Amino acid sequence: AIGFACFALASMWIKYETTYDAFHKDAEKIHVIMWHETFLCDDVVESSFAQFPEVELASHVYFKQGGYVADNDESEFITQFILHDSTFIEMFDIRPIEGSFSFLHNPQEMAISDQLARQMWGEESPLGKELKNAEDGSVHTVTAVFKDWGKHTSFPFEALSCVPESRGLILSGYAFLKLSEHTDLVSLNARIDSVDIPTNRIGGGTAVLTPGSNFYEVVPIVQLRHSTSNYKTSASIRVNHIYLFAIAGGILILCGLLNYLTMFINRLFIRQREIALRTVFGATGRNLTVQFLTEYGLLFFIAMFFGNYFLKLSLNWFSEIVNVPKDLAYVYSESFLYMSMVIVVSLLVSLPPIWYFRRQSLQNSITGVGGLTRYNLFRRFSTGVQLFIAILCIFCTVVLQKQIHTLRKGDLGFERTNQVSLKHQNFEEATLMRDFLKQLPEIKELITPNNPLFPLERYGLEKFLVKDFPELDKDMDLRSLQISEKYCQFYGLKLVEGRFLQERDKDCLLINETLAKKMGWTEPIGKEIPWKGKVVGVVKDFLNETPTMPARPYMLIPERPLTESDKRAKWNSFYTVFTYDEGTWPELSKKIKEKSKKENWSYGQLMLMDVQQQYDRMLQSENNLQTLLTITTSVCILIALFGVWSMIMLTCEQRRKEIAIRKVFGATVKDILDMFFSEYMALQAVAAVVAFPIGYACMKPWLEQYVVQTEISWWIYVGIFLLVALLVALCIGWRVWKTATARPADEICKG
Repeated sequence: AIGFACFALASMWIKYETTYDAFHKDAEKIHVIMWHETFLCDDVVESSFAQFPEVELASHVYFKQGGYVADNDESEFITQFILHDSTFIEMFDIRPIEGSFSFLHNPQEMAISDQLARQMWGEESPLGKELKNAEDGSVHTVTAVFKDWGKHTSFPFEALSCVPESRGLILSGYAFLKLSEHTDLVSLNARIDSVDIPTNRIGGGTAVLTPGSNFYEVVPIVQLRHSTSNYKTSASIRVNHIYLFAIAGGILILCGLLNYLTMFINRLFIRQREIALRTVFGATGRNLTVQFLTEYGLLFFIAMFFGNYFLKLSLNWFSEIVNVPKDLAYVYSESFLYMSMVIVVSLLVSLPPIWYFRRQSLQNSITGVGGLTRYNLFRRFSTGVQLFIAILCIFCTVVLQKQIHTLRKGDLGFERTNQVSLKHQNFEEATLMRDFLKQLPEIKELITPNNPLFPLERYGLEKFLVKDFPELDKDMDLRSLQISEKYCQFYGLKLVEGRFLQERDKDCLLINETLAKKMGWTEPIGKEIPWKGKVVGVVKDFLNETPTMPARPYMLIPERPLTESDKRAKWNSFYTVFTYDEGTWPELSKKIKEKSKKENWSYGQLMLMDVQQQYDRMLQSENNLQTLLTITTSVCILIALFGVWSMIMLTCEQRRKEIAIRKVFGATVKDILDMFFSEYMALQAVAAVVAFPIGYACMKPWLEQYVVQTEISWWIYVGIFLLVALLVALCIGWRVWKTATARPADEICKG
């Protein structure tokens, strides 16, 4: 039942996660233009992509989030797409449920989703209603209602409006392409990177991205959720971890099924005389098979009933971890599908041994030979398999927990403990906040970088071309950060060779180990990088992105002072990073919030972040996987131990006369205990010999996806073996002791 609940949840989860945006008409033809694995922000001139014959439609939309007040004074936070023209509507086949899309020709009009309409006006028609922008006071009239996309999309929005001329808007955006069928994306991406791409920059101005520096990539919309770092840094759990959870649920079902089959076959062995008598009195093979399948099916459907009950109980908790909808109709329809799959698989697994052992039991009941030997072999094999599954699950869970601890506490190449990053959009507010922070006794050290090291929000993009650097095998993308000597000290960057930048340095820079390695420089100090300067030092790699992201090549260049135009730019961000005394963060954050509220600064919760907490959020997928696998591992251990306990109960019952005779001929209680313990310890040893290499082979590739990896130490193997041995001993000890200490005469005289 528990195995089915885990398997059904994981299977629903996989289906839900891998079908994002698959509901769109011609979804397989719709693609998103990514810029260096992030969503494109600049207004790409659509004619730039219209020159490619594969492109059927090209669309660029801006998105805007903000509060809107309805004419009934109820405010809502709305995600709005601002269109240039009707290509977005044509590409995604958006049709009005009510009204017309006249907003395409009138910037004062707006179309809203049916869900938003119900939230704001209930069953009343929203047509003609007005929405007032709480930020700038602009008013939009609702002239159309369209069907909401729901949550099963990477691009949720609730409203549409149109601004024919969008240049100068300080907004983020998405660029979409609809491609013809059978388009070769590799070839298309290569050609995009070989032509000039004119773009309208945020805040005004036009730029032309020259060939070889575009960083553009066309990604299918149905693959976007799991193929870009944009998702990997924010997902509650990554799709490969969901597959692991599904495999764990399948192992639970297998373990439970194997346990039951062991009991079932044991009962066939015990009932061999009954089977022979039924056959003598006219029962056919079909009658006996139906009888056994009826017993099997009854227990199976009881398990499925409780499995669905567990599924319902765990749905709320499960939905807090993932975004699978809580719709019970959806859950039950999906669980019925998976139940059918489990039934078919279970029957395919169960029928052969039922048929085989039924035939063997009939023969053994007549001849009276061979049955006990085969039964003992099967009993030992099934017990060994259950111990193998338990040891394998424990091993994988322990390695997983050890790796997560390493990621939390390991050396990432930069300091992040008791550190806070604060961002303002206004230079004057940022300056006043810094003056306030410097007065607080909890603050230990404070810097004002142009770009924090973590979380990384601003950096320069460079491209080293083979024609400029013959030592390269192919063109290389890299990043640049503006730093100072104080910056390096604050983040604890470690110098591998050379020296740090100093204030007097102008045409000098630092590089990280990865860049030196990719360039093939064994002696990088003194190397010249055209237009950038001379390398004066190499720093240890710092891992300031996801735990699975290898260190990127970095250039660290002297920090450039802010100009007056930088300070006045509305789209600019101003950062303050500081460290605080241990244990003072709750009180310190409260002071900062109160000061921001008192001064009416544009403070937002997302602008103030504890660096360690922000990094821990990147481990959310690993933490959730740890929780789920711990549950499945615990159940696997429970099933395995129950199998051992039930088998020892039946074995003791079957061998009670043998044990009594052994005692008559001088066997002690210790001899009998040793006989049972040696058998089960031998089974456990064989299971461990098989499980540990397989567990290592499974976990080693999983560990290799992380840059910082834990060691699979020898004590893990010893500890797991001793733990399982202790649990097995506790299971069999009491029952064997009771049988071994019984009076031989009583046991021999029992019926």
